[in-house]
Amino acid sequence: MRSRLSRIAVAASALLGLLLGPLLADQLRVVPTAAPLGTLTVYVAPNGDDKNSGLSARTAVRTIDRAEVVAVNNRGKERDVDIRIAAGTYRGQTADWTTASPGHRVRFIPAAWNGRGAPAEKIRPLFDGRGKNDWWLDVEPTARSSGTRFEVHGMTVRNYTNGLRISGGYRYKGSPTAYAHGIGRHLPGVRVQNNTFTRIGDAFTGGAGTGYAALSLQNVSGAKVTGNAMVDLRNGSAAERGLIHGVYAVFSNVEVRSNRFATISGDAVRLRSSTSGKVYANTFTRTGTHGAVSDWYCNRACAREHGQMIERPSTKISVTGNAVGRSFGGGPLAQFKRTV
Repeated sequence: MRSRLSRIAVAASALLGLLLGPLLADQLRVVPTAAPLGTLTVYVAPNGDDKNSGLSARTAVRTIDRAEVVAVNNRGKERDVDIRIAAGTYRGQTADWTTASPGHRVRFIPAAWNGRGAPAEKIRPLFDGRGKNDWWLDVEPTARSSGTRFEVHGMTVRNYTNGLRISGGYRYKGSPTAYAHGIGRHLPGVRVQNNTFTRIGDAFTGGAGTGYAALSLQNVSGAKVTGNAMVDLRNGSAAERGLIHGVYAVFSNVEVRSNRFATISGDAVRLRSSTSGKVYANTFTRTGTHGAVSDWYCNRACAREHGQMIERPSTKISVTGNAVGRSFGGGPLAQFKRTV
């Protein structure tokens, strides 16, 4: 009897193995994960051609706009992207970068830079707007809350109405009873380092448009603005003279350190709408009317008058250790002043 039962148990076990084997195998099978993509490098050069692939120095494209198309076509939305820009002069170029690379970094850097320290002057690209009424580079991803980290290093930019804008999206147009706010989460980890912005504003574009900033930051967090020179930023008309700034930070968290600001008709650093951060170890020479650093916001009365949303004053601002000279008009200049 025992022998018969043993044979039955063995047969049942074998049948169960036949039935469950494939299922257990599926559960135990290790599905390989795709290897992370390496950094995508796209090359730009003054003598490049936008018909090229852009994937090597020999096949460089000519414009940043085309570099964005190359990045998108080569899975740039899924990995870090370096836009390596060769030394030389780029005349009349403007660009709008709207592509997000969620969780990744996008850098605009000199082609020959090794990533350490300030890029040498001889390897820096020069973008000459030749009087263009536009931003040199306007970065605003259409995918909100993307978490893309944008960086700009070692560029020289001149003769534009406005310089560089990096925006996570900011809404201030609307009901004067509502509060202005960011569109989606802040763009994190912005870096703008060791660049030169000069001859920015409508004084250099034949009065066309209005100059607002060498660098405008909107709805960003953890931004570091270091080692830049912002020199000769001016609007021509008396009514618009104070509207241009070196750094214009709106609804953001920023660190502005070790920059040189000189000959700026508006306040060199303008904070607006609940911006926080530190401004320290900078030099200010012949800049501004209110202060080297000022905070401006549109309160309820302003919102009613201009038909826009209400803004809050900036808080948690530290302004220390700066070398402050005279104002743009030659008078005394406060280190920090809040205005409405």
